[in-house]
Amino acid sequence: MLHESIPPGEVSAEPTKEFFVEMLTRDIKLEQAVLDLVDNCIDGAKRLHPEPESRFDDYTVSIQFDTDVFSIIDNCGGFDIDTARKHAFRFGRADDHKSAPHSIGQFGVGMKRALFKFGRHFKVRSATSEEHWAIDIDVKKWGESVDWTFPWAEFGEEDVISRKNPGTEIIVTELRQEISTRFSTANFKTAIANLIKSKHRQFISSGLSIFVNDIQISATNLYLCMTDKLKPGVDELIFSDDHKEDVRVRITVGIGDSVPKDAGWNVICNGRLVLEADRREDTGWGLLEVEANRLLIPSFHNQYARFRGIVSFDFIYDKLRSE
Repeated sequence: MLHESIPPGEVSAEPTKEFFVEMLTRDIKLEQAVLDLVDNCIDGAKRLHPEPESRFDDYTVSIQFDTDVFSIIDNCGGFDIDTARKHAFRFGRADDHKSAPHSIGQFGVGMKRALFKFGRHFKVRSATSEEHWAIDIDVKKWGESVDWTFPWAEFGEEDVISRKNPGTEIIVTELRQEISTRFSTANFKTAIANLIKSKHRQFISSGLSIFVNDIQISATNLYLCMTDKLKPGVDELIFSDDHKEDVRVRITVGIGDSVPKDAGWNVICNGRLVLEADRREDTGWGLLEVEANRLLIPSFHNQYARFRGIVSFDFIYDKLRSE
């Protein structure tokens, strides 16, 4: 079918869907693919409560996986038909698509990449307070077609999610063999729980409930020592750009218990931990003054096991709201 559609005198350079899917999914770790879906759930809650200090006590994300199926269900508001049609399932981010304030996920590739990586059949249902929709995709059949669109499917029973209980449900079946094997191991379940606990500690601490195979994830806290004479150092910077939102950077430095694995810089972007206890050159350790060949900041050593640094980046909400 594809060859018949090529105009005379032209050469086809279109990728096959099989090649495209393989290239899309080959370099992402399975753990990161799961985190991408959790990011999208949290962004749904943040669209409803965009203020930086919001609470999320009424919101839940439930993840289930085993050798046969992966599912993730949330009650975080869902997304509407227009977003699904024009943005959520496109491969890449359209220029006219605007992220939610303080967004941590990206519709650009994250969700599709995870779905294709997990298995060969997926169903997505989403409901807002005003409308609902669903798609049901057999990847093999979709791959045999020259059409890159996804057809609508019947929404089905409004049991788990509905317009009265807005949210999104994703179910992937016919798992790839290597994915099925990983999902069946206790090590993978532990790794996912620990990653969510670490990466999303701020949202869990703000009331968000996240479950992995029916086990609720608790938040891990970063403690700094404080006394009347010893307090963390805090500095706040504002970075402005005429064409972009202002960014507030808050830097907190202090000391904690003498635990080398917990020492280093923790970098948080829009509430999501992107670097944890980092002790590499990326965060300044071993910094050299090149011209003078002089060491400005030493490389990490266990003598710095009590060092704790936190750098938090966030958009300034007042400016976003005023626009």
